[in-house]
This record gives sequence, structure tokens and C-alpha cells, in this order.
Amino acid sequence: MFTNFLLITLISASGIVKLDRDGFPNRKIPYVEKYLEKQRIIKKKMRPFEALYRYTNYPPVERLKTLKDGKQQIVYRVLALRVNFTKEDPDDPRTTGDGTMMTHDNGESPILGFDCNGEPYYNPYYDPPHDWQYFNNMMQALASYYYVATYGKVRIEWVVKPDSELPPYELPHRMCYYGDPDNMELGLVTLVRDAFRAADEDPTIDFDDLDNNGVKDHLEGVYDRYIIFHAGSAWQTDFGDTPCDLAAVTVPA
Repeated sequence: MFTNFLLITLISASGIVKLDRDGFPNRKIPYVEKYLEKQRIIKKKMRPFEALYRYTNYPPVERLKTLKDGKQQIVYRVLALRVNFTKEDPDDPRTTGDGTMMTHDNGESPILGFDCNGEPYYNPYYDPPHDWQYFNNMMQALASYYYVATYGKVRIEWVVKPDSELPPYELPHRMCYYGDPDNMELGLVTLVRDAFRAADEDPTIDFDDLDNNGVKDHLEGVYDRYIIFHAGSAWQTDFGDTPCDLAAVTVPA
């Protein structure tokens, strides 16, 4: 029997860090150095919470070492929540965006052209609408990565809520309420609380049975995890003009 920890990951809808040829952040670019400094600040702020979870002693990680490739698996079932903040009207210059998800693409063409075999050249600058399909595709990519990286030992299942035909849950406050840089820790915890309150009012969600198959998740031997996709950008990628953007972190609870 393994203890089931609750981990909630907060992820913004956008955020880019430029890498060098070896795949590491390029420190020669000024804004990358600022990003790395912000990562150090986040680590310092979250240090008091580290005692609540240590990945090296985390039961599924220890169990992972004993599994045979592809023959046994650890299954994580993820509930991914899409949330908007109260819309900023007028726009708050201290945040990226107006507190709501982008409902249309950025105007770029998704395909730049075709090669001699008729295969498309995809436009890396195309940004599609941040709707249910967008985040479902992100979860598919996450699941594929972990499956390949662990040689089939880890399988991720997921549910993205609200459902595809519905808009994101709306939180009761503006982004800067949660992203106040002088009160970062409380803001992040409050964001988690308000997101789960909104999800708890959704009759299609059973926190004991995320895939609604009639069997409680812990009886299936799966580990429940949670991701909150929120509007806006990450605090780590703010370069001084939007200090109320929220930090992308993992919150133990």
C-alpha cells in the first residue's frame, strides 16, 4: 500500500524560454538570466513546503525502480482544470492579458507550405485558440512523453474540465489578486482553493472516480493528480512589466 499524496500543478496558458543548441537556457540572452533568477526566487519561496514532499522518497518513484519495462505500470489519473480569472475591464497593465483564455488564434497561418512529398511545413509561431482541444492535446503530449521516457512504466490518463462545449471555470477575483508578488504564497494557495471550489460545483466531476467508470480510483490502484491551466503567462517569464503574473509551481496539499 502506498500513501497517495495530493500534488497540484499550476500552469499558465503561455510562456517561452529560449534555449541554446544543447537544449539549455541561453544565459547570454538578458531575459533568460532574469528567468533563471526568478526560478531561484521561486525555489526559495517554496522551500518551506519541500518537507511535505520529496521526490527521492516519493513512494511511486521507489516502486518505479522495481517495475519491468512495459510489463508493469504506474498509472496516474490527472484532472486538468481550465480556469479564467474575472475579466479585467479596463485591462490591468500589471498582468499579461485580461484574465481570460484566448478564444481565437493569433492570426498566423498554421501551415507555411508543403515539401516535395506533400508534407506540410508547420508554422512554429502559430498559436491556436486556448480551448478544450488545445489543453487536451497538451495532456496527450505529456502522456506520450512520460510513456516513452519511462519505457512504458508510467501511463497517464486524464480528464480535462470543463467539458469541450463549455467555457473555463471563472474564478471570483482578478489575476492580480492571486498574483500579488508581495503575497505570492497565499495567492497561489487561494487560486488552488477557488479553482477546486469551482470544480466541486461541476456535477460531472467525481473526485473519487475521475474517469467515471464506477470504480473508485484508489481501488483501481491509480494515483490521482491535478493540474490547473489558468489564463495569462507565467511569472517566471515576466521581465519587469507584468509583476502580477502567476508563478508556475507545484503546490503540495
